Amino acid sequence: MEGRREDPNGSLSRGLLLVEPYCGFVPILGGEKVPGLVQFALDSAASFFRSLTLKEVIGAFWAPFSIFAGAFSAFAFNNRRATRERIDKEVIEGNLALSVLMKFLNHQFLYKRNYIDPHQGAPDAWFRIMPGPPLDNGIRVELNKNNLGFLLQSSGAVWQQTMIEEERYHQVKGAIENRNALLEKAWQKLEEAGFEHGSKIPASEIEKALGPVLFQQLKQISEALIEQVTLNVLSSGEAMTALRTDLVRMYPGRPFINAVLPPSSPPNPPSVATAKPASEAEIARARKGHRQPTGRYIPHEKGE
Repeated sequence: MEGRREDPNGSLSRGLLLVEPYCGFVPILGGEKVPGLVQFALDSAASFFRSLTLKEVIGAFWAPFSIFAGAFSAFAFNNRRATRERIDKEVIEGNLALSVLMKFLNHQFLYKRNYIDPHQGAPDAWFRIMPGPPLDNGIRVELNKNNLGFLLQSSGAVWQQTMIEEERYHQVKGAIENRNALLEKAWQKLEEAGFEHGSKIPASEIEKALGPVLFQQLKQISEALIEQVTLNVLSSGEAMTALRTDLVRMYPGRPFINAVLPPSSPPNPPSVATAKPASEAEIARARKGHRQPTGRYIPHEKGE
C-alpha cells in the first residue's frame, strides 16, 4: 500500500506501508527502523512453535540426525573393511615372504648337508665336492619387494635383512653354477692326464694337470662357496626368525609360518676326517684303465 508520511524536517516523503495487525501502518521502505515488523516476526515464530506437538519436534530433529548417523556409520564400516582387507593382505604377504626365506634356507641347508658336510674337515674338500643340480632346481625363487613395503614403516632393519638374504642366496646360486662349469673343465684335463673320478689325487697333481690359473679359480670359488653356504644357513634362519617376530608383534593372533628343518648329517664323518693322503701306488692304480673324454680306452692300455 502506498502512503505519505512527514519526515523530521516537516516535509512529506512517499514510501511503502505495511498493514500490521498489531501496530497499524508501519513504513518498511524509505523510512526508519520497523520495530513493529520484528515484533510481528517474533510473535509469529512463538505462535508456530507453540502449535507444534512433541512428535513433530522429534521428527524435525530426527531427519537430519538420521542422515548424519547413516553417513557416519557407512564411513566407519567402509573404513573398518578397508583396514581389515589391508591387514589380511599384509598378513598374506608376510607369510609369502616367510615361505620364500624358508626356501632360501632349505635349498642351502640341503646343499650343505648333501654336498659339503660329507667332506667336512678334508684338506681337499674344495675339490671333492661333486657338482650338483641348480640350487633352485630351475624354479626361480624371489621376494616381492613392492608388497613388503609395509615393513619399512614398522621395522626397516628387518626389511633390509630380508632383502640381503635374497642377494646372498642368488650369489651362492651363481657360485655353484660357476664352480660346476670350472669343475667340468678340470675333469676333462684330469681325464686327459690319466685320473679317474673318485680317485685320491694329491693337490700337486691336480695343479699340474689343470694349470695354475684354472687350479686357483676352482680352489678359490670352492672355498668361498663352502664358507658362504655355511654362513647363509645361519643368517637365513636369523632373518626368518626376525621377520616372523616382527609380524607377530604387528598382527597378534594371526598365524604365521614357522621354520622346520630336516636333521643335519654328522659334521665330521669318520671316513673323511681320518682320510690319509694318496700313496704313489694308489695314484698309479687311479691312472690305470682310465678313459678319455670320448669314452674310449687309450690304445696302449687296452686289454691290461
